[in-house]
Amino acid sequence: MKIAVVTASIGSISPVSFKKKFENADYYSFTDLPSSSDSYWQNKKVINFTCENNFVNRRNAKIYKVLTHFFLPNYDYYIWIDSTHALNQDPNELIESYLNTKDIALFKHSKRNCIYEEGIEIIRKKQDVVSKVERQMEFYKSKKYPSNNGLYELSAFIKKNNSKVNSAMLSWWEQICMYSSRDQLSFPYVLKLHGIKPAILKGKARGRLSNRYLPQIKNWSHDRTI
Repeated sequence: MKIAVVTASIGSISPVSFKKKFENADYYSFTDLPSSSDSYWQNKKVINFTCENNFVNRRNAKIYKVLTHFFLPNYDYYIWIDSTHALNQDPNELIESYLNTKDIALFKHSKRNCIYEEGIEIIRKKQDVVSKVERQMEFYKSKKYPSNNGLYELSAFIKKNNSKVNSAMLSWWEQICMYSSRDQLSFPYVLKLHGIKPAILKGKARGRLSNRYLPQIKNWSHDRTI
């Protein structure tokens, strides 16, 4: 099987070059940073496409996280990690453990289990445009999406490259373009829409060394508020 480890870093820190690099995966970084002599990542040029004035870097980077199969089509599996994270376990073992019968593997959110509560928190912390988040919550209510139906930390996850997942990724991208770019807000709705039940990765995605296979190594260095 072909595996791609993927990250993106635009207007921010260089992605982590961790002490381990597994030979059974290819490592790609979509970045606006200049190429270096570091052979850990294969750097890919990014497209500056967004017309939105707020969170330009976030939106320009997020497309590679969501629509990975458009940019790196010739892989069976993708392991996404934010530029603050690293892969610390053999990717074959991870995939065999979590994607044997599932299409995607995620970390549960460590504090909340509800997109509506998450929307309130995003507004409180000024992490996106208030009107976008409010319209998004009203949309989900109009679709009778239930409260307390799961929430995930999406700074690291694993997914298959298949038609079911890729269809969900297109819906996810549509939600991000229509509403908040805080992608954890829309993903539970998208999973339900496409009938996908994820495998749950052990531990937490956020917090330094809070899991043993896709750990956070560095702190974020960019502004995450409006």
